[in-house]
Amino acid sequence: MEQPVVFQLWQMGAATVVGAAMALFYDVLRLLRRSWPRLTLPLDVVFVAVLTPSLLLLALYGGRGQFPLFFYPLLILGAWVYFHTVGPPLRRILTALGRLLRRFFRLVFLPFGLLSKKSKKLKKYLFSSGRKWVKIGSKRKHSAPMGCTTDGGTQDET
Repeated sequence: MEQPVVFQLWQMGAATVVGAAMALFYDVLRLLRRSWPRLTLPLDVVFVAVLTPSLLLLALYGGRGQFPLFFYPLLILGAWVYFHTVGPPLRRILTALGRLLRRFFRLVFLPFGLLSKKSKKLKKYLFSSGRKWVKIGSKRKHSAPMGCTTDGGTQDET
């Protein structure tokens, strides 16, 4: 069963566009990864969670239920074209946008940071460590009430 040449060209274009779109998504995640290094693993999971369905949809709709071998090099070609043409200027724009967003969020969350610092100072003033707080609490539980001896009788004041 042969496929028309126009349909094969459409498949090639779709695979190239999906490769470029995944490269763009990777650049956005790279910006987040550089801003918050602790999010590397969750962002990688997000990338795979988006890549897998996009390849599935490409195979279902672009390949009519099949994933032809020519999709692989065309996906790579799409990513390569993105990274070498549109990628560098767009990366600069994304970096500037990331800096703007970071400044905005710092400004928005500044009161919470100050409140956190004040609460830390208060906690440090009251208890120099959490372990001491637990010790104080456990000593209160296990100590005998005032006016009682440890043998169960009461003390007489004379």
